[in-house]
Amino acid sequence: MTNKQHLCLRRLVNFFKALGVLSDANLEALEENLTKEAQIDDDSTNICETENFRVERRPSFCSQSLYRLGDDANSIRSRRNIAAEADFAALKLQKLKELILDQAKELKKQKLSLDEKDRELHRLFAENEELRNEILHLTEKLALDVSRIRYLALQASIHGKIELPCSVSQDIGRKGRKCLSENIKDTFEITRLGPTSSKIRRVRINSTSRRSKPKSDGRTHADTEDSSGVPIITPSWRFIHFNPTVVLEGTEDITDDMFTKRHNRLQTEEKRLIRRDRMRERYLEFYRKKSPNEPVDNKKEDGAETYVEAIFISGKVQKLPPVPANKNIPCLRSNSKSSKSLRSRRN
Repeated sequence: MTNKQHLCLRRLVNFFKALGVLSDANLEALEENLTKEAQIDDDSTNICETENFRVERRPSFCSQSLYRLGDDANSIRSRRNIAAEADFAALKLQKLKELILDQAKELKKQKLSLDEKDRELHRLFAENEELRNEILHLTEKLALDVSRIRYLALQASIHGKIELPCSVSQDIGRKGRKCLSENIKDTFEITRLGPTSSKIRRVRINSTSRRSKPKSDGRTHADTEDSSGVPIITPSWRFIHFNPTVVLEGTEDITDDMFTKRHNRLQTEEKRLIRRDRMRERYLEFYRKKSPNEPVDNKKEDGAETYVEAIFISGKVQKLPPVPANKNIPCLRSNSKSSKSLRSRRN
């Protein structure tokens, strides 16, 4: 063994010692063998060469045991590496599972929060709709009140007074007597007939006397005496003529009449065609009855076709007149002879 090989073996032993793979007894035995081989190598050479033969020294038992121990250490190291990798993979898988579970919990929480927000939004939308309907109702009510106030102000400005209902007397059926009652009459300033402002103006209020006479049917007739002397102006009503916005001259729709005419024309044409077809059927039936009976051959084949060049028509020795192409049968004319001959033939 050379010095280089001895140094390598020494380093390998130190490495095994550092790893803790070998026991102390094995390490001591290896060191003893190494020291013995080092002494032997110093005394003799590795290779002895002579003129006729060459002797090579085989590796000693110590080197073989070291090689074997090195292989065992490599296998143990690989096993440890595999076990460590498996443990690391299992730990990594466990961490991944925990991370996925945490993400799933977080997603579930987010979904619950989103559902809660959706319910809150629906509730807010419903409240908004209710408030909008309430505002619309109040707006319509306010508009009605404003229009009523404007109407009352306009009527007061036109008539100059407001008729107040009188109290009905409890003595119904008795003789009527005069009862004076102090009522309040609203006298407004005379204004023009036109659009009134939405503002309410202050007016003077004068007191007038009103006499009421109860009637037998429960109604009360009131006569008002105006002591203020303010002239009442009766308005002269003006009839406003509104010009039409659409001119109807020359815009009459005549498509309906034209459609009716076309439809009637098609109906008449269809009826005429039906009458013509019926007349043609009558003519063909007439020719069929007047033609001679031809013998029918029942033994004809299915695909056989026969052609008749000419058909001879005769009736009771008298020859029929020639029939033109337009099929105007002369025997249908209003001739007494032809009609008699037809009747005799039919009989």
